[in-house]
Amino acid sequence: MKSALRSVPPLTSRPRTVIAAGPFLAVIVAFAGIYTAVSSRLPDPLATHFGFGGRADGFTSVHSFLTGSLALFLLFGAVVGLLLQLRPEAPEVPWVIAGGYATASATGYAVCVTLLSNADVADVSAVRVPQWELFLSLVVALCAGALGRLLAGAAPAAPRRPRGAVSRLDLPAAATAGWSRTISSPPLAVLGGLLLAAGLLVGLLADWIAAAGLLFGAAVSLPLASLRVTVDRRGLTLAPALLSARCRFRRIPLDRIEEA
Repeated sequence: MKSALRSVPPLTSRPRTVIAAGPFLAVIVAFAGIYTAVSSRLPDPLATHFGFGGRADGFTSVHSFLTGSLALFLLFGAVVGLLLQLRPEAPEVPWVIAGGYATASATGYAVCVTLLSNADVADVSAVRVPQWELFLSLVVALCAGALGRLLAGAAPAAPRRPRGAVSRLDLPAAATAGWSRTISSPPLAVLGGLLLAAGLLVGLLADWIAAAGLLFGAAVSLPLASLRVTVDRRGLTLAPALLSARCRFRRIPLDRIEEA
């Protein structure tokens, strides 16, 4: 009797593209639903930019706000989709999807909060956004990013050399050798730039408090986009290439390394 259990096939580029598009479609639907519910109670112009104290200090017409928000969703979704199409088998693809989820959720949260904050106000200059929205936007972005990483599945496995296939250096007894290489990830760099651009746009056009989640994601992604791997007498060191050599992620002592 043949077993009915079968291994789960890895995700292909098409399902990953559908998964990556999900959060952008969801926030567009949520944004449209909230606008439909409160459109009759919105002033024109809207309070769309808020200072660090939560006080409104920038205003935009309803039409411009809707158009700009929709353009942001489509732009960010198109960039994530393009990255997946250019390098569908790259090991960074699951993290690009996770970044897309975080970007979509943080941007969608900011514009939806802006609409709800403007509903039923007589004076738009009196609109306030409380400080706890900052922490909530961070939580939303992190949870959405974690969900995206989970749905993206495992990254494609890189081919591994068999043990002993690497030739050893023939060095004299008193000589030492070192090895260093910089490894860059264009998708992760683009993702970090996307998060940075989204954070700046949301901060300039809407609220710096709501943009904090996007800027935090950029601060995490950009240092990871280029890593320097060094093997010397101290062991193996992994450090971000864009930061100081003292800012290392990990160091493995030389006596724990069997082959490099």
